[in-house]
Amino acid sequence: MRGRNTSLSALLVAAGLLLTVIVWIVLAPTQFGGQATYVIINGNSMEPGLHAGDLVVLRQADSFAIGDIVTYRHPDVGTVIHRIIARRGDRYIFQGDNNAWVDSYEPTQSELIGKYWVFMPGAGAVLENLRNPWLMALFAAVIGIAIVTPVSAGQIHRVRQRRRSATAQKERAVNSNSRSDTDILLLLTVLALTSALVALYAFTRSTTQIVPVESFYTQRGSFRYTADAPPGLYSNDTAQTGEPIFRKVINRVEIGFDYLFEAAELGEMAGAASMEALLISESGWQRRLPLQEENTFQGNGVSLHAVLDLDEIQRLIDSVQLQTGVTSSRHELRIVPHISISGLLGGENVQDSFAPVLVFALDPFQLSLAQTNDSDQLEPVQEGRTLRQAESPSLLRFLAFSVSIEALRLFSILGALLASLGVALAVWLVRQRRRRPAIEYIRERYGPLIVTVQNSSLGAEGAAVYLTNIEDLAKIAERTGRMILCEELQAVWRLSVYDEAVVYRFEVHRHGAADGAPKEE
Repeated sequence: MRGRNTSLSALLVAAGLLLTVIVWIVLAPTQFGGQATYVIINGNSMEPGLHAGDLVVLRQADSFAIGDIVTYRHPDVGTVIHRIIARRGDRYIFQGDNNAWVDSYEPTQSELIGKYWVFMPGAGAVLENLRNPWLMALFAAVIGIAIVTPVSAGQIHRVRQRRRSATAQKERAVNSNSRSDTDILLLLTVLALTSALVALYAFTRSTTQIVPVESFYTQRGSFRYTADAPPGLYSNDTAQTGEPIFRKVINRVEIGFDYLFEAAELGEMAGAASMEALLISESGWQRRLPLQEENTFQGNGVSLHAVLDLDEIQRLIDSVQLQTGVTSSRHELRIVPHISISGLLGGENVQDSFAPVLVFALDPFQLSLAQTNDSDQLEPVQEGRTLRQAESPSLLRFLAFSVSIEALRLFSILGALLASLGVALAVWLVRQRRRRPAIEYIRERYGPLIVTVQNSSLGAEGAAVYLTNIEDLAKIAERTGRMILCEELQAVWRLSVYDEAVVYRFEVHRHGAADGAPKEE
């Protein structure tokens, strides 16, 4: 009976530990690696659904949709729990259910703490009251008593353990085989229970989820210019990109611009491109000069070419100065390509534009690159991103680990199969064991209590009590502290326990199988 109670206790402990782990995975706070956040409602902005003093449990999420109740971090107010009513780009728009106005702050997804999961009416107010110093002191005292009491009980228990007799030691030895079988059964039970709970969790959730996916892209440009020059003035008799253009000997400058759209998941792309110059004087006057008309292109790149006629630009400057009477010796000449592009990126439509600026300083003597805040205006770069919804495997996160729902389903199935195979194997082993001679079964189970004898006549003069099962004989041996004497007779094995004037006996047929042997407790 004690072995049965011990096995039951072990099973309950294992089930309790398993339940604790599952509760921890589901309800562990984010501060300790879990996915739950706890918020106490303070105000009436979410009535009638949520009231002041309610405790709301939030779960981390990879995506948020319009209509979700979500908690976010406000840079000035702190934690706010309201409902998503719209979205603007990568920002979310919130409003309280009981508010007539929309929240002024629009957080990004990185500022969202978690999505509403479940709430406990009034639980938040109870937790607030528990913060009272007197209640905290009382709680600490109760915890202290709870810790000290098991320690004292454990000391008493150890004293009693030391007082146990040799009979109890024999009992433990007798039940060792039984406990081994029970431990295997316990392990299979825990495995089956774990598989069932994991299956309950995994098969009630989708294996995929819709999550926002960012696709990044880069628009690159490269300016260049060249101009033919008299021999000996420049290397190779041409002015190259970065060198000044001397107007006394050079009149025409060829301007080029190469454009490239780069991305990892690039689909079909197309766009339109043009180029213009913007002439700006020190007085603020400016004039646009078209260099290349807009043309469409296919693909993710295009090259533009144009020619600057410096004499024509000078005639325009002279005409304006003559008409206005305002003279200026220095001008700024900006080269601006205009690129608009659209296409598919990661299966989603993307549209963007690119208009970098190359700035020249223009005076009566030369045209040269101007000093700007852009460290490399010859190689402009513009980064961009798109946000799309995509399917992703659903994950269960625990501390620093994560496992997919599909893996959990597979684990539950394999666990159930393994438990079933274990039970089938245990049944087969039991049947094989019970096909053995009954005396072997008895020796295996009660070997420490059995002594083999021959021609025993002890207690022959006493009264003989024949028992119907070996368990009762073993109990008498344990209670009296005596051994079981096993004697081989012509047709039976006789097992006897002598207790003063009474002899207790149990007989087993010599060729009897263990099918009729007593069953395990």
